Amino acid sequence: MMKDAATLLKLICDIINGLSEEEISALIEKRARLKVQFPERQKSSRETVELTDDFFRELDSLKTRESAKELFARFPFRKAQLLEIVRHYSIPVTAKDNNAAIIDRIIESVVGSKLKYETLLTANLHRSE
Repeated sequence: MMKDAATLLKLICDIINGLSEEEISALIEKRARLKVQFPERQKSSRETVELTDDFFRELDSLKTRESAKELFARFPFRKAQLLEIVRHYSIPVTAKDNNAAIIDRIIESVVGSKLKYETLLTANLHRSE
């Protein structure tokens, strides 16, 4: 903590040393202020996906877990959006689930269950022959 304070004081001294005598006088006479300004965070260059019927149709049409993972990797989903998908499919999640866990549950519930069903259906057809 003290090391951080010393570093900050050094930064302030460096800033003041770079000022003109007129600027220093203005600071002393309270006609000017030093202002700390943090750079704005850069927003992700990727756009978020809009959850439309087309998105849900695309998710429903996927045949493999890998293709579903690719779909979720293409867009930076916010947790609120993932929870909207979860509500759409009535998938149980806990409040402690992070985005990755929620995506895994969505993929398993939507694509994985379809694959399991198709496997069972195919297995029953082979037995009857």
